[in-house]
Amino acid sequence: MLANEKIFVKEIIEAFEALGKSPVHLNEIYEYIKENTSKPLTENWQAIIRARIFEHSSDSEAYLGKEDFFYSYGEIGNGMWGLRKNKKS
Repeated sequence: MLANEKIFVKEIIEAFEALGKSPVHLNEIYEYIKENTSKPLTENWQAIIRARIFEHSSDSEAYLGKEDFFYSYGEIGNGMWGLRKNKKS
């Protein structure tokens, strides 16, 4: 994973922690990151956030098989995701 990608994963985890609940809708994660990131956001930054969540969730077909930070709440595609309690940051 590239350093830039790892930063987004940390920001997603921070979003869950700051929002103080799990699961949350992707829109809440987007809003938190938009308001709190120091990184410039590209045109496709929301797709990048989704990709990082999918790549770090064993519930997703895109799971990379390593860090399993997130879980899908309900069916994948409904936008609801949670933070696994056993995450390592």
